[in-house]
Amino acid sequence: AYLHRAIEPDGRFRYTVDAITGAVGQGRYNVLRHAGSLLALAEYHQQWPPTPDQIRTVERSLAFLRRCCLAPGGPGAEGT
Repeated sequence: AYLHRAIEPDGRFRYTVDAITGAVGQGRYNVLRHAGSLLALAEYHQQWPPTPDQIRTVERSLAFLRRCCLAPGGPGAEGT
């Protein structure tokens, strides 16, 4: 539940939050950590099926990862 709540509307994970002010940390974004968090959620959902809201949240986070970090397939790329 924590990881689902940590996904922002734009799909990024909120990793550091000031315990007193609630301000979200503004350091460099860690894409490897993002992918690892999604892997953890995928493994979790192998045991406990996600709710429709959780599915939408994870899909939003996957879309962010695709937009920010994955190169589009070009000619000859698998699946094209």
